Amino acid sequence: MTRLQLSTRSHDQGWVTSPDDGAWSWFELSIMPNANSTEIKKDKDGLELSWRSHVNRLAKDTYARYFGYEFDQNSKLFQSLQVRESFRLS
Repeated sequence: MTRLQLSTRSHDQGWVTSPDDGAWSWFELSIMPNANSTEIKKDKDGLELSWRSHVNRLAKDTYARYFGYEFDQNSKLFQSLQVRESFRLS
C-alpha cells in the first residue's frame, strides 16, 4: 500500500513581524501543474490542491520530532496526482 507522511524536526519560529517572509510553524503539501508553476493546481471545483501536513507546538522554542497526517492511496492528494513519464530507459 502506498502512503506518504512528512516528518520533521522543527519548532515554532515565534512571532513574525512580516508574514510575507514565509516563515511558518507548519508545512503544506501542494500539487503544482508543472515544475515551473508558481500557482497551486486546482481541482474541478476550483479548490487548491494543498494540504497542511502538521503544525508545530506553539510557543515551544526547542526542537521536537513531528509526524504529519498520513496520506494513503485513497486520499485526495494521491487521487489528484498524474503520473508522467519523464524519461525512457533504453
